[in-house]
Amino acid sequence: MMENKDEIIEMALSDKVPFATIEELYGLNENQVKRLMQSELRRGSYKAWRKRVEKFSAQRSSYKQSSGKQDGRQSETDTCHPSLV
Repeated sequence: MMENKDEIIEMALSDKVPFATIEELYGLNENQVKRLMQSELRRGSYKAWRKRVEKFSAQRSSYKQSSGKQDGRQSETDTCHPSLV
């Protein structure tokens, strides 16, 4: 399907990488990432991942939503992904 599939999955599983960063780097929007995850993860793993994303999204409006600076400090998502260096 795509050559960077493993990297995208790793980033999506990370609690520190927003969907917007994945879209900037790989051109996949949030729904496309969710479909990729659903097709590549076992059913239980996918459900657990979605539950975690939904839980954290409810707690923090910025979770997996944007890669911008929230409080003026540089976040981990403002730096390059290690595979791009």
